[in-house]
Amino acid sequence: FRSDRKLAQQLHLKPTATLLTIGPVINRPRGLAVWREHHGGTNTTLNLSSLLGCRPKGLSGLGCAPPRKPDSFDINHGCTMIFGSSPWKQAPADVPRRSVVQHFIARLCLFLLCGLHAAHLHAEKSVVISTHYDNPPFWQSDGQGLTQLLASKLTQLGQGSYTFSAEILPRKRLDVLIANPQWAGIIPWVIPAWFGDSGRTNFHWTAPLMQDADLVVSKKPIDYNSSKSLIGLRFGGILGHRYLDIEPLIDGKKIVRQDTKDLEANLRKLDLERIDFTFIPKSTWEYLRTKESNPFGHLTTAKRAREIYELRLLVHLGDPKLEDFLAQAIQQLARDSEWQRAIQAYSYAEPKSR
Repeated sequence: FRSDRKLAQQLHLKPTATLLTIGPVINRPRGLAVWREHHGGTNTTLNLSSLLGCRPKGLSGLGCAPPRKPDSFDINHGCTMIFGSSPWKQAPADVPRRSVVQHFIARLCLFLLCGLHAAHLHAEKSVVISTHYDNPPFWQSDGQGLTQLLASKLTQLGQGSYTFSAEILPRKRLDVLIANPQWAGIIPWVIPAWFGDSGRTNFHWTAPLMQDADLVVSKKPIDYNSSKSLIGLRFGGILGHRYLDIEPLIDGKKIVRQDTKDLEANLRKLDLERIDFTFIPKSTWEYLRTKESNPFGHLTTAKRAREIYELRLLVHLGDPKLEDFLAQAIQQLARDSEWQRAIQAYSYAEPKSR
Protein backbone atom coordinates (compact mmCIF):
# COMPACT_ATOMS: atom_id res chain seq x y z
CA PHE A 1 0.00 0.00 0.00
CA ARG A 2 2.45 2.55 -1.25
CA SER A 3 -0.16 5.31 -1.54
CA ASP A 4 -0.79 5.39 2.23
CA ARG A 5 1.99 3.76 4.24
CA LYS A 6 0.72 5.29 7.49
CA LEU A 7 -2.70 3.72 7.07
CA ALA A 8 -1.15 0.39 6.19
CA GLN A 9 1.03 0.52 9.30
CA GLN A 10 -1.95 1.35 11.48
CA LEU A 11 -3.80 -1.66 10.11
CA HIS A 12 -0.71 -3.89 10.15
CA LEU A 13 -1.67 -5.08 6.66
CA LYS A 14 0.59 -7.43 4.77
CA PRO A 15 0.92 -7.57 0.96
CA THR A 16 0.79 -11.37 1.25
CA ALA A 17 -2.91 -11.35 2.11
CA THR A 18 -4.86 -13.70 -0.12
CA LEU A 19 -8.41 -13.37 1.26
CA LEU A 20 -10.07 -10.15 2.32
CA THR A 21 -13.44 -10.25 4.10
CA ILE A 22 -15.95 -7.66 5.27
CA GLY A 23 -18.49 -8.85 7.77
CA PRO A 24 -19.82 -8.54 11.33
CA VAL A 25 -17.50 -8.88 14.28
CA ILE A 26 -18.10 -11.29 17.15
CA ASN A 27 -17.24 -10.06 20.66
CA ARG A 28 -16.19 -6.65 19.35
CA PRO A 29 -18.53 -3.95 20.75
CA ARG A 30 -17.08 -1.23 18.56
CA GLY A 31 -16.58 -3.24 15.43
CA LEU A 32 -18.46 -3.41 12.17
CA ALA A 33 -15.72 -3.37 9.55
CA VAL A 34 -12.85 -5.82 9.81
CA TRP A 35 -9.95 -6.93 7.68
CA ARG A 36 -9.41 -10.65 7.81
CA GLU A 37 -6.19 -12.01 6.42
CA HIS A 38 -5.85 -15.69 5.63
CA HIS A 39 -2.30 -16.62 4.71
CA GLY A 40 -0.13 -19.65 5.38
CA GLY A 41 -2.72 -21.22 7.64
CA THR A 42 -3.11 -18.12 9.84
CA ASN A 43 -6.23 -16.03 10.40
CA THR A 44 -5.72 -12.46 11.55
CA THR A 45 -8.68 -10.14 12.20
CA LEU A 46 -8.09 -6.40 12.50
CA ASN A 47 -10.71 -3.96 13.78
CA LEU A 48 -11.09 -1.11 11.32
CA SER A 49 -14.14 0.52 12.89
CA SER A 50 -12.39 2.84 15.30
CA LEU A 51 -10.21 4.14 12.50
CA LEU A 52 -13.24 4.81 10.31
CA GLY A 53 -15.34 6.30 13.09
CA CYS A 54 -17.94 3.50 13.17
CA ARG A 55 -18.79 3.06 16.84
CA PRO A 56 -22.09 1.18 17.14
CA LYS A 57 -23.27 0.53 20.67
CA GLY A 58 -24.91 -2.54 22.09
CA LEU A 59 -22.89 -5.14 20.12
CA SER A 60 -21.59 -7.71 22.57
CA GLY A 61 -21.27 -11.44 22.85
CA LEU A 62 -23.01 -12.96 19.85
CA GLY A 63 -24.83 -9.75 19.05
CA CYS A 64 -24.42 -10.11 15.27
CA ALA A 65 -25.52 -13.06 13.24
CA PRO A 66 -23.26 -14.29 10.40
CA PRO A 67 -23.82 -12.56 7.07
CA ARG A 68 -25.79 -14.12 4.29
CA LYS A 69 -24.12 -15.87 1.38
CA PRO A 70 -21.53 -13.34 0.16
CA ASP A 71 -21.11 -11.92 -3.29
CA SER A 72 -17.49 -12.05 -4.44
CA PHE A 73 -15.27 -11.28 -7.39
CA ASP A 74 -11.80 -12.44 -8.34
CA ILE A 75 -8.92 -10.01 -8.70
CA ASN A 76 -6.35 -12.61 -9.82
CA HIS A 77 -3.37 -13.74 -7.80
CA GLY A 78 -5.84 -15.27 -5.35
CA CYS A 79 -6.97 -11.94 -3.93
CA THR A 80 -10.72 -11.95 -3.30
CA MET A 81 -12.94 -9.31 -1.72
CA ILE A 82 -16.10 -10.71 -0.15
CA PHE A 83 -19.05 -8.49 0.67
CA GLY A 84 -21.37 -10.00 3.24
CA SER A 85 -24.91 -8.84 3.82
CA SER A 86 -25.40 -5.94 6.15
CA PRO A 87 -25.28 -7.19 9.77
CA TRP A 88 -28.05 -4.76 10.68
CA LYS A 89 -30.59 -6.83 8.78
CA GLN A 90 -30.01 -9.71 11.16
CA ALA A 91 -28.99 -7.86 14.29
CA PRO A 92 -30.97 -8.21 17.55
CA ALA A 93 -33.84 -5.78 18.04
CA ASP A 94 -32.12 -4.00 20.91
CA VAL A 95 -29.24 -2.93 18.67
CA PRO A 96 -29.85 0.60 17.33
CA ARG A 97 -29.52 1.14 13.59
CA ARG A 98 -26.54 3.34 12.92
CA SER A 99 -25.84 5.50 9.93
CA VAL A 100 -26.03 3.57 6.69
CA VAL A 101 -23.59 6.10 5.26
CA GLN A 102 -20.92 5.25 7.85
CA HIS A 103 -21.40 1.58 7.15
CA PHE A 104 -21.12 2.16 3.41
CA ILE A 105 -17.97 4.26 3.85
CA ALA A 106 -16.39 1.48 5.90
CA ARG A 107 -17.02 -1.06 3.18
CA LEU A 108 -15.93 1.33 0.45
CA CYS A 109 -12.61 1.97 2.20
CA LEU A 110 -11.94 -1.74 2.46
CA PHE A 111 -12.85 -2.17 -1.19
CA LEU A 112 -10.33 0.53 -2.13
CA LEU A 113 -7.67 -1.09 0.05
CA CYS A 114 -8.19 -4.38 -1.73
CA GLY A 115 -7.96 -2.59 -5.05
CA LEU A 116 -4.66 -1.05 -4.03
CA HIS A 117 -3.44 -4.46 -2.97
CA ALA A 118 -4.44 -5.97 -6.30
CA ALA A 119 -2.80 -3.10 -8.16
CA HIS A 120 0.40 -3.73 -6.22
CA LEU A 121 0.30 -7.38 -7.17
CA HIS A 122 -0.13 -6.47 -10.82
CA ALA A 123 2.27 -3.54 -10.80
CA GLU A 124 5.56 -5.26 -11.52
CA LYS A 125 5.87 -7.36 -14.64
CA SER A 126 9.08 -9.34 -14.93
CA VAL A 127 10.83 -9.30 -18.31
CA VAL A 128 13.91 -11.40 -19.08
CA ILE A 129 16.62 -10.00 -21.35
CA SER A 130 18.33 -12.97 -23.01
CA THR A 131 21.63 -12.43 -24.81
CA HIS A 132 24.16 -14.63 -26.58
CA TYR A 133 26.91 -12.09 -26.00
CA ASP A 134 28.91 -13.52 -23.12
CA ASN A 135 31.94 -11.31 -23.70
CA PRO A 136 32.79 -7.75 -22.62
CA PRO A 137 31.63 -5.07 -22.87
CA PHE A 138 28.18 -6.65 -23.14
CA TRP A 139 28.63 -9.05 -20.25
CA GLN A 140 31.07 -8.89 -17.36
CA SER A 141 31.51 -11.14 -14.36
CA ASP A 142 31.44 -8.12 -12.03
CA GLY A 143 27.96 -7.20 -13.23
CA GLN A 144 29.14 -4.06 -15.06
CA GLY A 145 28.43 -5.24 -18.61
CA LEU A 146 26.24 -3.23 -20.97
CA THR A 147 23.49 -5.86 -20.87
CA GLN A 148 23.44 -5.82 -17.08
CA LEU A 149 23.42 -2.02 -17.10
CA LEU A 150 20.57 -2.05 -19.61
CA ALA A 151 18.48 -4.28 -17.33
CA SER A 152 19.16 -1.98 -14.39
CA LYS A 153 18.31 1.20 -16.32
CA LEU A 154 15.09 -0.23 -17.74
CA THR A 155 14.01 -1.35 -14.27
CA GLN A 156 14.62 2.16 -12.93
CA LEU A 157 12.66 3.71 -15.78
CA GLY A 158 9.86 1.19 -15.21
CA GLN A 159 9.19 2.76 -11.79
CA GLY A 160 7.52 -0.36 -10.45
CA SER A 161 5.69 -1.29 -13.66
CA TYR A 162 8.47 -3.55 -14.96
CA THR A 163 11.47 -5.38 -13.58
CA PHE A 164 14.16 -6.55 -15.99
CA SER A 165 16.73 -9.29 -15.48
CA ALA A 166 19.51 -10.50 -17.78
CA GLU A 167 20.71 -13.97 -18.73
CA ILE A 168 23.19 -15.55 -21.14
CA LEU A 169 22.07 -18.22 -23.60
CA PRO A 170 23.97 -19.80 -26.50
CA ARG A 171 22.77 -18.65 -29.90
CA LYS A 172 21.18 -22.01 -30.74
CA ARG A 173 19.17 -21.93 -27.51
CA LEU A 174 18.10 -18.37 -28.32
CA ASP A 175 16.74 -19.58 -31.66
CA VAL A 176 14.76 -22.30 -29.91
CA LEU A 177 13.54 -19.83 -27.30
CA ILE A 178 12.13 -17.25 -29.69
CA ALA A 179 10.55 -19.96 -31.86
CA ASN A 180 8.28 -20.82 -28.93
CA PRO A 181 4.92 -19.03 -29.38
CA GLN A 182 4.72 -18.60 -25.58
CA TRP A 183 8.03 -16.77 -25.38
CA ALA A 184 7.78 -13.24 -24.02
CA GLY A 185 11.07 -11.42 -23.63
CA ILE A 186 13.81 -9.31 -25.16
CA ILE A 187 16.98 -10.03 -27.15
CA PRO A 188 19.41 -7.06 -27.06
CA TRP A 189 22.21 -5.92 -29.38
CA VAL A 190 20.87 -7.51 -32.56
CA ILE A 191 19.65 -6.59 -36.04
CA PRO A 192 16.73 -8.02 -38.07
CA ALA A 193 18.94 -9.74 -40.66
CA TRP A 194 20.58 -11.93 -38.02
CA PHE A 195 17.21 -13.42 -37.10
CA GLY A 196 15.74 -13.78 -40.58
CA ASP A 197 13.38 -10.87 -40.06
CA SER A 198 14.52 -8.28 -42.58
CA GLY A 199 10.88 -7.40 -43.19
CA ARG A 200 10.37 -6.86 -39.44
CA THR A 201 7.19 -8.91 -39.35
CA ASN A 202 8.12 -11.70 -36.95
CA PHE A 203 9.25 -9.53 -34.05
CA HIS A 204 9.01 -5.98 -32.80
CA TRP A 205 12.21 -3.98 -33.29
CA THR A 206 13.04 -0.88 -31.27
CA ALA A 207 14.98 2.18 -32.30
CA PRO A 208 18.78 1.70 -32.28
CA LEU A 209 20.66 1.55 -28.99
CA MET A 210 24.11 2.05 -30.49
CA GLN A 211 26.12 1.63 -33.68
CA ASP A 212 28.69 -1.14 -33.88
CA ALA A 213 30.77 -2.82 -36.55
CA ASP A 214 32.47 -6.13 -37.25
CA LEU A 215 36.22 -5.87 -37.73
CA VAL A 216 38.44 -8.38 -39.51
CA VAL A 217 41.16 -9.33 -37.03
CA SER A 218 44.25 -11.36 -37.85
CA LYS A 219 47.84 -11.91 -36.78
CA LYS A 220 49.19 -11.05 -40.20
CA PRO A 221 47.74 -7.92 -41.84
CA ILE A 222 44.92 -8.53 -44.33
CA ASP A 223 44.02 -5.99 -47.00
CA TYR A 224 40.28 -6.44 -46.67
CA ASN A 225 37.94 -4.94 -49.27
CA SER A 226 35.20 -7.58 -49.52
CA SER A 227 34.57 -11.21 -48.69
CA LYS A 228 36.62 -12.16 -51.76
CA SER A 229 39.68 -10.82 -49.93
CA LEU A 230 39.36 -13.81 -47.58
CA ILE A 231 39.40 -16.60 -50.15
CA GLY A 232 41.91 -19.32 -49.34
CA LEU A 233 42.09 -18.45 -45.63
CA ARG A 234 40.99 -20.26 -42.48
CA PHE A 235 38.18 -18.58 -40.61
CA GLY A 236 37.44 -18.87 -36.90
CA GLY A 237 33.70 -18.80 -36.24
CA ILE A 238 31.51 -19.23 -33.16
CA LEU A 239 29.14 -22.15 -32.78
CA GLY A 240 25.59 -21.29 -33.80
CA HIS A 241 26.52 -17.96 -35.40
CA ARG A 242 25.81 -17.16 -39.02
CA TYR A 243 28.05 -15.14 -41.33
CA LEU A 244 25.88 -14.39 -44.33
CA ASP A 245 28.49 -12.62 -46.44
CA ILE A 246 31.01 -15.47 -46.43
CA GLU A 247 28.65 -18.46 -46.19
CA PRO A 248 28.62 -19.00 -50.00
CA LEU A 249 32.42 -19.09 -49.95
CA ILE A 250 32.39 -21.52 -47.02
CA ASP A 251 29.85 -23.75 -48.78
CA GLY A 252 32.04 -23.63 -51.89
CA LYS A 253 35.06 -24.61 -49.78
CA LYS A 254 36.87 -21.44 -50.72
CA ILE A 255 37.09 -20.51 -47.04
CA VAL A 256 37.62 -23.10 -44.31
CA ARG A 257 35.47 -22.51 -41.23
CA GLN A 258 36.56 -23.77 -37.80
CA ASP A 259 34.17 -23.09 -34.93
CA THR A 260 34.88 -22.56 -31.25
CA LYS A 261 32.61 -21.83 -28.30
CA ASP A 262 33.44 -18.13 -27.97
CA LEU A 263 35.41 -15.17 -29.27
CA GLU A 264 38.28 -15.48 -26.81
CA ALA A 265 38.97 -19.04 -27.97
CA ASN A 266 39.22 -17.75 -31.55
CA LEU A 267 41.68 -15.05 -30.53
CA ARG A 268 43.85 -17.67 -28.86
CA LYS A 269 43.75 -19.77 -32.04
CA LEU A 270 44.77 -16.70 -34.02
CA ASP A 271 47.69 -16.16 -31.71
CA LEU A 272 48.75 -19.78 -32.29
CA GLU A 273 48.18 -19.34 -36.04
CA ARG A 274 45.67 -22.20 -36.18
CA ILE A 275 43.31 -19.87 -38.06
CA ASP A 276 44.03 -16.90 -40.28
CA PHE A 277 41.27 -14.48 -39.35
CA THR A 278 38.11 -14.00 -37.34
CA PHE A 279 35.52 -11.28 -36.87
CA ILE A 280 35.29 -9.21 -33.72
CA PRO A 281 32.81 -6.47 -32.78
CA LYS A 282 34.44 -3.09 -32.57
CA SER A 283 32.89 -2.70 -29.13
CA THR A 284 34.75 -5.78 -27.86
CA TRP A 285 37.98 -4.75 -29.58
CA GLU A 286 37.85 -1.35 -27.87
CA TYR A 287 37.25 -3.03 -24.53
CA LEU A 288 40.34 -5.21 -24.99
CA ARG A 289 42.42 -2.19 -25.92
CA THR A 290 41.52 -0.42 -22.68
CA LYS A 291 42.65 -3.32 -20.51
CA GLU A 292 46.03 -2.91 -18.85
CA SER A 293 46.96 -6.50 -19.67
CA ASN A 294 45.71 -7.26 -23.16
CA PRO A 295 47.05 -10.65 -24.28
CA PHE A 296 45.92 -9.94 -27.83
CA GLY A 297 47.45 -6.51 -28.26
CA HIS A 298 49.77 -7.77 -31.01
CA LEU A 299 46.86 -8.79 -33.25
CA THR A 300 45.76 -6.39 -35.97
CA THR A 301 42.53 -5.31 -37.62
CA ALA A 302 41.86 -4.43 -41.24
CA LYS A 303 41.33 -0.74 -41.99
CA ARG A 304 37.93 -1.40 -43.51
CA ALA A 305 35.12 -2.77 -41.36
CA ARG A 306 33.43 -5.93 -42.54
CA GLU A 307 29.95 -4.67 -41.60
CA ILE A 308 28.46 -1.64 -39.88
CA TYR A 309 25.10 -2.00 -38.14
CA GLU A 310 22.74 -0.43 -35.64
CA LEU A 311 22.05 -2.62 -32.64
CA ARG A 312 18.44 -2.81 -31.49
CA LEU A 313 16.19 -4.72 -29.12
CA LEU A 314 14.24 -7.67 -30.50
CA VAL A 315 10.91 -7.91 -28.64
CA HIS A 316 8.15 -10.51 -28.81
CA LEU A 317 5.00 -9.44 -30.61
CA GLY A 318 1.63 -8.83 -28.98
CA ASP A 319 2.57 -6.55 -26.07
CA PRO A 320 1.86 -2.94 -27.13
CA LYS A 321 2.32 -1.63 -23.57
CA LEU A 322 5.84 -3.03 -23.39
CA GLU A 323 6.57 -1.71 -26.88
CA ASP A 324 5.44 1.78 -25.89
CA PHE A 325 7.45 1.62 -22.67
CA LEU A 326 10.63 0.58 -24.52
CA ALA A 327 10.16 3.32 -27.11
CA GLN A 328 9.97 5.94 -24.36
CA ALA A 329 12.79 4.30 -22.40
CA ILE A 330 15.20 4.46 -25.34
CA GLN A 331 14.44 8.16 -25.74
CA GLN A 332 15.18 8.67 -22.04
CA LEU A 333 18.41 6.66 -22.28
CA ALA A 334 19.54 9.02 -25.04
CA ARG A 335 19.50 11.76 -22.36
CA ASP A 336 21.00 9.62 -19.60
CA SER A 337 24.62 10.72 -19.07
CA GLU A 338 25.71 7.48 -17.39
CA TRP A 339 24.26 5.36 -20.18
CA GLN A 340 25.73 7.55 -22.90
CA ARG A 341 29.20 7.40 -21.36
CA ALA A 342 28.96 3.62 -21.22
CA ILE A 343 27.97 3.04 -24.85
CA GLN A 344 29.95 5.85 -26.49
CA ALA A 345 33.16 4.24 -25.33
CA TYR A 346 32.34 1.25 -27.56
CA SER A 347 30.17 2.67 -30.34
CA TYR A 348 31.54 2.65 -33.86
CA ALA A 349 32.11 5.95 -35.61
CA GLU A 350 32.94 5.74 -39.31
CA PRO A 351 36.36 7.22 -40.14
CA LYS A 352 36.11 10.69 -41.60
CA SER A 353 37.21 10.93 -45.21
CA ARG A 354 40.27 13.07 -45.76
